[in-house]
Amino acid sequence: MNANLTRINIIKKMQFNETIECSQSLCFYIESYPLMYTIEVENIKCSGCVKSIESSLLKIEGIENVEVDIDNELVHISGPETTKTIAMQKLETMGYPEKGHNSLIDKAKSYVSCAIGKINA
Repeated sequence: MNANLTRINIIKKMQFNETIECSQSLCFYIESYPLMYTIEVENIKCSGCVKSIESSLLKIEGIENVEVDIDNELVHISGPETTKTIAMQKLETMGYPEKGHNSLIDKAKSYVSCAIGKINA
């Protein structure tokens, strides 16, 4: 029993957000904390863009939170690493490609996404 308590205390000190399951003499923990990553994108212009980006990315399984920095054209995402590629592809289809990969078509798509965001706001 003392070994179980020691292991739980060590895990808590590491500040992970985990589910801990203990039986008589064994403790198991399952990592459930989200990873935070940032994608630098093109074409974010206003709150309509922000609304479209947030609502679209939050539909992706595993993404728990999305914050958009309009001024610096950054999208901060909380979710497992496996969602990063999916999020980048979704942003690309909406007209918000990764910084340095912009095109005229992307700009046009971003205006449509922005308008949809304003309508749904």
